[in-house]
Amino acid sequence: MMVRKYGRESGFSMIEVLVAMAILGFVTMAFVGSQYVAIKGNELSLKRISAESLARSELEFVKASPFEDAWWSYTLPGAPPSWAPNHNSLPVGYTDYSITVTADTLSGYDSKIQKLTAVVSYKGSQVMTVVAYRAD
Repeated sequence: MMVRKYGRESGFSMIEVLVAMAILGFVTMAFVGSQYVAIKGNELSLKRISAESLARSELEFVKASPFEDAWWSYTLPGAPPSWAPNHNSLPVGYTDYSITVTADTLSGYDSKIQKLTAVVSYKGSQVMTVVAYRAD
């Protein structure tokens, strides 16, 4: 009877394959996690950029309007300011945003300086507040 002598066979053992798959799994999980964080960061950045653009645009609209000494406030979409009754909606592309603009006359300056505050919200959650001043 002939005895076969088995030598070392080439290939990977089951343990080596499992270890390699585990390492690959951890690397993949880290990559997917970092992609998720990047996507969320981009979404937040887009919200903040849109909110700041809306706030700056609305503050420029207010600065170009007639100066009123009294305190006032308006919210868009919804109740327009008294001096611009047709200004009751947001520009195209700002769905789910709302903005509240208030003007408060600073005391001690003969009522000639106003503090303008624009508070922008996205889906009911406040995103940004921008403050500006204007003088008569």
